[in-house]
This record gives sequence, structure tokens and C-alpha cells, in this order.
Amino acid sequence: MGAIGGIGAKLLSKMGWTEGTGLGRKRNGIVDALVHKKRFDNLGVGAQRRPFEDAWWEKMMESAYGAAKTVVDDKALFEACEGRRCRPHGTAKLARLDAHDKKTMQTYDETKIAETVGSAQDSKTEDNIIAARIQKARKTKKLGKGKKVLDKGISKKRKKRRKESSKRNKGLNT
Repeated sequence: MGAIGGIGAKLLSKMGWTEGTGLGRKRNGIVDALVHKKRFDNLGVGAQRRPFEDAWWEKMMESAYGAAKTVVDDKALFEACEGRRCRPHGTAKLARLDAHDKKTMQTYDETKIAETVGSAQDSKTEDNIIAARIQKARKTKKLGKGKKVLDKGISKKRKKRRKESSKRNKGLNT
């Protein structure tokens, strides 16, 4: 069915429009019927799709692809992990740890770090100080000093209730 024989043409002809003349008061508007275009984007009716002249995402993808091409040596990664089992995608964590260690080295002078670490007094190179600090941190975790920190946050009433409940439980078990 053509555009001329439709409902719109009948309504316009009732208002005085004839075929071949334009729309509007002075009859100088559009002559051709509007054609519906199916739009697959989420733009409005009158919006024009902008060409992607500055496709920044293409540049980002190319740089990411180039970064992915770099081969990580397994031995270097194993040494960086200090013998721990690491996955290849664990390099971000190692980079974060290195950045943290560098920040620590900038904020504290070597003597203060050597006093804190203890075993690093003999050699004052950055690597030895950092390694000694890591070893000391591991030892403190094994001793369980973190438990004391958790107990500090408990209120006196809660401690008292715990003691009372443990006494009641001991009385029931005997």
C-alpha cells in the first residue's frame, strides 16, 4: 500500500492538501512522504550517528594487546615470588608490593628501618632491608600477634559476658 492511499493522506485531503503540493500554510513544506528507518542504536529521532574519528578504545586495545605480547620469564617470576608458587597474573601484586616497599624506603631512613627490622643492620642495601622486613612480618603472623589486636576492640561488658558464659558451660560439662 503506497503512502498516498493511506489514512494520513485521507486526513490531509480533508484539510485541503492535494497530491504533489507541499505541507504547511504556504504549501512550501516537504512533498515526499516520511519514510520510517529502523534504527539499531539508542540515539534519538533526529540524531546523526557520529563517525568514530577519534577511536580511543582502538588505541587502548592495541596497547593492551602489545602489553600482553611481552613474555614473562618463569625464573624471574619465581625469584620475585621468593620461591612461592605464583601465577603469571600475579605480577600486579608483585608490582604493588614493590611500590609499597619503595614508598617505605622513601619515608624512613635506612638506620630507622635497620633498627626496626634488626637483622638488616649488617648490610644496609635496599634489597636486604626489604627482605628482612618481609621475614619479620611473616614471623609475627605465625606467632599470632594479630589476635591481641582483635581483643582490644572488645568492650568490657562483652568480655565479662564471655567469662560468665564460659563458667556456666564449664559447670554444665562437669
